[in-house]
Amino acid sequence: MSSDEIIVDGHHRYLGSVITGYNLETVQNYPKSRDLNDYNWNSVSYVSDDWDTASKIKMLNQKDAQYNNMSLKDVELILK
Repeated sequence: MSSDEIIVDGHHRYLGSVITGYNLETVQNYPKSRDLNDYNWNSVSYVSDDWDTASKIKMLNQKDAQYNNMSLKDVELILK
């Protein structure tokens, strides 16, 4: 997010930070694009349905562990 509160990239990360209460860093003096989508993120409705099954989450965690050269247990500990 830029210092003038424009999301320049990573709207999924931004929404995730809102849901979790995590404070994202702000980039100062980020060059403005001419093609901005002006959207009020305060009007976003969150759906509480979980779209991932337990087996899909485990498979994705295993891929993350392999990619990061970690054990599955280490990845699961990070996620707790």
